[in-house]
Amino acid sequence: GSGKTTIIECLKMASAGILPPNAKNGHGFLHDLQVARLPEVKAQIRMLFSTGAVPKDQEICAIRSFQLTNRKVGGRIRPQYKALESVLRTMSDDGSKASVSHRCVDMDDKVPELMGVSRAVLESVIFCHQEESSWPLQDAAAVKKRFDDIFGATRYTKALQNIRELQREWNKATQSRRSE
Repeated sequence: GSGKTTIIECLKMASAGILPPNAKNGHGFLHDLQVARLPEVKAQIRMLFSTGAVPKDQEICAIRSFQLTNRKVGGRIRPQYKALESVLRTMSDDGSKASVSHRCVDMDDKVPELMGVSRAVLESVIFCHQEESSWPLQDAAAVKKRFDDIFGATRYTKALQNIRELQREWNKATQSRRSE
């Protein structure tokens, strides 16, 4: 009742762009329009974090803005969720602020990269929702997929396949040179 889950959900949304479960495409994530008795509700999440990068860590502010409006669809009023501007704000050495606006898709990849952690780790480990915390007890295929995402196993297997393919090509080239 004090908002702990809401804070975690906001951090997850700010860092990885992942809506909480049962949010109905963002409708349940923002303040309810009917409760507020407003035609439009705007919201914003600001998350300040350090990159921790060598040689100098940098403080970055990730800002995501959202909007929920009432739209008439087929004679009925329905809420429409929309992700607005996403901004990364940094502070330079001389104290001036620099802001870069991003599309939401770019921001979903850029923030985890700047944090130094993969999106899968943010989703499944760090900001795992309480309703999804039993994922290690799911069927074996689902658990394997999660672990593959967390540890980047698919990238590893693709790299191995590329290495094997290059090795085969190299072996063919050397054999043809030897036969000549």
